[in-house]
Amino acid sequence: MPRESAAALTLTTPSEREIVITRSFKAPRELVFAAWTEPRHVKRWWGPNGFATPRCEIDLRAGGAYLIDMRGPDGTIYPTTGTYIEVTPPARLVYTEVFGCLGQPDKSSLVTVSFAERDGVTTVTLHSLFDSLADRDAHIRIGVEKGWSECFEHLAAYLPKMHHDND
Repeated sequence: MPRESAAALTLTTPSEREIVITRSFKAPRELVFAAWTEPRHVKRWWGPNGFATPRCEIDLRAGGAYLIDMRGPDGTIYPTTGTYIEVTPPARLVYTEVFGCLGQPDKSSLVTVSFAERDGVTTVTLHSLFDSLADRDAHIRIGVEKGWSECFEHLAAYLPKMHHDND
C-alpha cells in the first residue's frame, strides 16, 4: 500500500525486492536533474536532517562512478557509491548503489531515477531493486522513507535558490 508523508512523498513496495519513492517538485526537470547530478548542487541538499555532505564526486556517464559521503551528527561518514549504467539527461538515470549504512558494503541495489515534467512540476520516481526481500527490508528498517522525505524537503527548499547559485 502507498504511504504518503506530509511532504507528499509516496513509498510503495510493488514486489518483495522493490522500493519505489515518488515526490513532485515545482521546478522544471532540467533544474531538478542538475540538482541531482552536479556535485556542487548535491552537496547543498543531500542527506536527512542533521547530516552534511562533505564529499560528492560524480562522473556522469555510462560506466562512470559516483561517491557521496554523508556525515552524521556524530561525525560518522556514511558513503554511497556506485556506477552509472544509463545517463539520459534530463529524463533518466540508472545506476548501481552501495549504501554504507547497512553494515554490508557488498550488498547493492539497482536504482532507476526518472524525471517527468508536466506544467512546470517535475515528478521524481526513485525505483530501487534489491537482490532479496531481506536486503529490501534492511533498507526500509534503517529509515529510507524518513531519510528520503527529509532529503526531498531539502531539495525542494534548494531548487528556487539554484537560479542564483551559478558560481
